[in-house]
Amino acid sequence: AGHQRDDGSKTPALLRGEVDFVEAKLVRPQLALTIKDDALPLGPPLRHWTGSMRFERISVEDGSLSLNDPATGRSYAATDILLSAEASSLSGPFKAEGSFAVNGQPTAFHFGSGERNADRMHFKLILNRNEQHPRADLDADLIFAKSALPSVSGQITLAGNSSGVIAL
Repeated sequence: AGHQRDDGSKTPALLRGEVDFVEAKLVRPQLALTIKDDALPLGPPLRHWTGSMRFERISVEDGSLSLNDPATGRSYAATDILLSAEASSLSGPFKAEGSFAVNGQPTAFHFGSGERNADRMHFKLILNRNEQHPRADLDADLIFAKSALPSVSGQITLAGNSSGVIAL
């Protein structure tokens, strides 16, 4: 529906820079990201978006994510991503729950955040225990840098047993 202007005409939401998703479902999405100069190049559509965007409900079924860091030679991959989330705007608050697999080991998670405030966003993340790691509770701030990857400052609590190296 368009916004009623004073002169009686309607302006469509997209022309006002507003995008509202009541429900969006992504099936088998594949996202591959490469770190370059300590940053994630997100491209013009996301980097320059100034409008408002809201997701009442968004879900992902059978997704995959790969992150490559050529500078260190490291790669990370998550498969079988199942996600149910909602967001009031691109700056939060966010709520999400679901599961993903790393090296074939599934992990359930719960995530919640506040709204982004300047360069920080407070969040809580719970990763359930699996064969690779104990339960992990992270209560932290995500700190956004102007041209580099965000950093995390907070506290992590591990609970449970692990046989060998903990892979979080």
